[in-house]
Amino acid sequence: MQVPLAAFSTPGYCSLCGSWLGKSGIDIPESGGKDDLTSASKQIASIIEILPKIDPATVAMSLRRNINAYCEQVTVSPALIKETLTRALESSAPKALEQIARDLGYAGSGSLRSKFPDLCAAISKKVVDNTQLHYAKVSHALEDALKKNPAPTLAAVARSLGCASNTLQTHESELSSQLLALHRTQLEERKKALVKEAEAALTEVPPPSVRQLCIRLGVNAMTMLGYCPSAMKQLAEQHRLYIANETTRRQEALVSSVLGIATDLAGRNIYPSLPRIVERLPDGHVSDWRFTRRVVLETQRMLASSAGSFQSG
Repeated sequence: MQVPLAAFSTPGYCSLCGSWLGKSGIDIPESGGKDDLTSASKQIASIIEILPKIDPATVAMSLRRNINAYCEQVTVSPALIKETLTRALESSAPKALEQIARDLGYAGSGSLRSKFPDLCAAISKKVVDNTQLHYAKVSHALEDALKKNPAPTLAAVARSLGCASNTLQTHESELSSQLLALHRTQLEERKKALVKEAEAALTEVPPPSVRQLCIRLGVNAMTMLGYCPSAMKQLAEQHRLYIANETTRRQEALVSSVLGIATDLAGRNIYPSLPRIVERLPDGHVSDWRFTRRVVLETQRMLASSAGSFQSG
């Protein structure tokens, strides 16, 4: 740690008398000693306070040395440095020594290495070992990904390793390129298979809806629309027409059944009420209650106008 200027030094702050050499009329609180962090903080504030009153050109170097010395006393004590380095060494994934130095306020790690060579060497070795282990995991993960079908994306492998895709491409460029090529090939094969399934669905009777087809294939509708938009539109239209025709067929069958039941009841002089007709309808005929009620009412009016009145009961 750099010691502040003493009394025999060139103009600047004197750590022994607490005054500025070569200057007068400037009051600075007395120092409490080099090891007094509170005093060191006050001295830094005093130096900053008197800057407008002095000529910086004549004492620039002295100011810089004193400020650096007191900042080092305040911010970084040997005990704090040792504790920080020890915690880093005990962690499973310590930061690089340069990053630890920057966190402690140093421009580089040289000062830490000179003060705590053993701790710094151990941390550096652990960082190197962790880096090599990580690269081995990267290689293993990429090799496993190449064996899978479908192969995962490079981004998915990177996320599982907690790094970015460009990191994999930088350190394992060949394996990364193989995975990218394999994924593109499998994606193209999958696309062709989905298009073929969509075209086959156009010949099915009844035609499935787009949603039903997507559930069957395990994809979403946007993917299928992107792969084969014309086939999806044609399938949607076929399904719409099928549903419309089925609805018409069911309604016609319902009208015929209601008329037959109502006529039979009227022939036996029984009023064809809605409950009597509904309970006699075949299963599956009542899919739309509103439409069923309307058909029954129209049938009742038609029979009443042609046969007079019915016996109620």
